[in-house]
Amino acid sequence: MLQSLYLPKNISKHIIKYDSEDTIAPYEYLEKFLNSNPSIISRRYEKVGHDKIIKSPDVILDIIQEILLSVEVSCPK
Repeated sequence: MLQSLYLPKNISKHIIKYDSEDTIAPYEYLEKFLNSNPSIISRRYEKVGHDKIIKSPDVILDIIQEILLSVEVSCPK
């Protein structure tokens, strides 16, 4: 299902944050998707859960760091 929805030509940078023990979206499916799309940046988090991953302080910090790096790269000093 993920593979049919993913259109890499429309996305310049794709990042997936996931919990490998997620019971709603099992990692086996995501693993196949990631293996067939090696340009996707992925990061595993533990014990955050499917519904709480976006509220996780670790995930939020990582997203902020990625935004700051992106701005720094696109706006050289």
